[in-house]
Amino acid sequence: GKGKIIFSSSTDLTSISEAITIGNNSISLDSSEWPNFDKAATLEIYGLTFSKTPVVLKDGVVCTDCSANSYSGGNFSFAVSGFSTYSADVNANLSIWDETDINRSWYSGNIRPGKNEQFFAEYKKRFSGDAINNGTCIISFEDSSGSMSFNSSKNAFEFGRNFSLAGNYSYSVECSDQEFESISNSD
Repeated sequence: GKGKIIFSSSTDLTSISEAITIGNNSISLDSSEWPNFDKAATLEIYGLTFSKTPVVLKDGVVCTDCSANSYSGGNFSFAVSGFSTYSADVNANLSIWDETDINRSWYSGNIRPGKNEQFFAEYKKRFSGDAINNGTCIISFEDSSGSMSFNSSKNAFEFGRNFSLAGNYSYSVECSDQEFESISNSD
């Protein structure tokens, strides 16, 4: 199966198959159409591929009133207070940028030969938005790679390097932590 619902209180399950849809990484119910099923429950979603305990999404947004019970072998159990559309997703976010990205913090213009250019990574807890400052972030360029350091005043990982020629350079960053999903991003 793909999932399971365990209601916290006695529930008449007549017409449950019409009201509830259980799909791949999704359990949903239109609670305005089926108010008798709009109650607290434990939901289980099976067959997930996250390496760390995921977050619960309610209608596509992190659910702040849901609580994770367990995650093991791709099976995720969590408690909800009422019904909507629920799914699971990675428990971290990763944003990367460098000093040449005009719409980002610490913009300094184009890459200039011989100048130390700074690259940044925000690796954050998806539930709270707090930085994962004890994680590890590795930045890779075509010609080299290195470990990024967490800068507490910027609340971001940071890496500096020089380039011998002006131009556009591609890079990727992979961040990981014992409790949070490993995430990669490229620019």
